[in-house]
Amino acid sequence: MLYALRYLNRLKTNKKAFYQKGNFAPTHVETEYEIKDIVNGNVPNDIRGAFVKNGANIQFDSDLGRSHWFEADGMLHAFSIKNSKLFYCNRYVETPR
Repeated sequence: MLYALRYLNRLKTNKKAFYQKGNFAPTHVETEYEIKDIVNGNVPNDIRGAFVKNGANIQFDSDLGRSHWFEADGMLHAFSIKNSKLFYCNRYVETPR
């Protein structure tokens, strides 16, 4: 019940929840690039692989006022290592919506 009251109050005041700002803020851009400036030293040639994170990411600003932390469009974030290079890529999960 308390959660429902907080949710309705946020709708009235149009305040962003903690999961909609700062490091939790949604990104609206799909991108991919090589990460060069944060790696100190060399990545060995033998290391290859990927780390993929699946999470919620609000795609449309119109959904910000009435969304729940876990109810959003899906987005995959991937970090991969290949040929001594580090890459990042993110993509929305395609749905009928």
